Amino acid sequence: MIVVHRLLKNTVPSNEYVLMTQAFYDLSGGFPGRTPEARVEECEGFGPMAVQVYYKEGARPLPPRPVPTPPIPGTAYGNTSIRWSAYAVARVLGRSRNNFSHLPDARLTLADLWEYFVTGLGGNLVTIGRYWLGQQK
Repeated sequence: MIVVHRLLKNTVPSNEYVLMTQAFYDLSGGFPGRTPEARVEECEGFGPMAVQVYYKEGARPLPPRPVPTPPIPGTAYGNTSIRWSAYAVARVLGRSRNNFSHLPDARLTLADLWEYFVTGLGGNLVTIGRYWLGQQK
């Protein structure tokens, strides 16, 4: 069951398909009259796994995945990032209003804030800077 769950996180470029491990394909014989696509999918904890994929007839492939970008102010993701950063600072200062009802309202330490901004947000700021510089070329 674990393999099945982990194979749901695959790179098959379609929403409608049947994916079989090579072992199951060999046992079942596949679908008569249909030709599968042989692929190798990375299965976390198990490594590369040979699979056979049958696509629904007439199914269109998914568009390519967009290139990940940093949180840009003015976008939904950027605004959430700003709220999250303000929330972290307020927690350190002991003034949080807990706009995130699913998070604890415990006070953070300066070490927590350092870790958040330097290891987490700091990397994002470098990426944002590189992204903006690349956009200006």
